[in-house]
Amino acid sequence: MTVLVPRFRNRLAVRWLMPLFARPDITVRLDEEGSFVWDRCDGDTTVLAIAEQLQQKIGGDADAVMDRVGRFVQKLAHANLVTIELPGDQR
Repeated sequence: MTVLVPRFRNRLAVRWLMPLFARPDITVRLDEEGSFVWDRCDGDTTVLAIAEQLQQKIGGDADAVMDRVGRFVQKLAHANLVTIELPGDQR
């Protein structure tokens, strides 16, 4: 699976640097686990539930899987591809 990520987010960079590039996005290829997590980022499924589902699929140490999923989701959030809502958030 691939995900398109905007090349620039800064308004000035978009205006002045974007014309130098043929495409406004960068293509990122996800591995099997990354694709599994991305498919389940639907706004309803918790990070814990995604990690549990992935651990059931691939096996291994549950804590290691939770750590990997957590770090991956944080990277997605940092790139503004997903938002993270903590329990009790009212949006």
